[in-house]
Amino acid sequence: MIVIRNGKSAFKRSLRDLPIGVEVQLTGIGGSFVLSEKSDRPIVMIAGGIGIAPMRGMIEWAAHEKLQHRVTLFYSNRTAGEAAFLDEMRTWEKENGNFKLVATITEGYDPRWLGDRGRIDEKMIAKHDPDFLNSQFYIAGPPAMVAATWQMLVAMGVDDSAIKTEEFSGY
Repeated sequence: MIVIRNGKSAFKRSLRDLPIGVEVQLTGIGGSFVLSEKSDRPIVMIAGGIGIAPMRGMIEWAAHEKLQHRVTLFYSNRTAGEAAFLDEMRTWEKENGNFKLVATITEGYDPRWLGDRGRIDEKMIAKHDPDFLNSQFYIAGPPAMVAATWQMLVAMGVDDSAIKTEEFSGY
């Protein structure tokens, strides 16, 4: 699966304009932003916008492998309409007692929105995960959001070694 936020770049236009069913050649997946099979610590994932892509993969993999990871996902979008995979995440939360979704929007008013409102901050994290100092953190999203969240967590007392990050730039 390829997950992108629609944009104006030539690459995004090329992907958007591909006919359904066309074959493409991709290089292998790489990087170190992966979920460990073993975890004796709770996991807190913080995703901004399309930063949900790697989180979705990790959560789905953990469910498929029936791992006992306790995962809390904080998922922030400007509006409810921009929240990719939200219905899927809500279904997984109902099916998996070890998975908790904290979805939030930062702009606009939608009377149908049942999640949190506002940016992910210290109060929101402490409210939904009082044991956050013992957690392993994964942060993915736009570079400014990732940097600000990392700084906030360190200021909250989270050890730098307990934070993994992935930036999604250029979208």
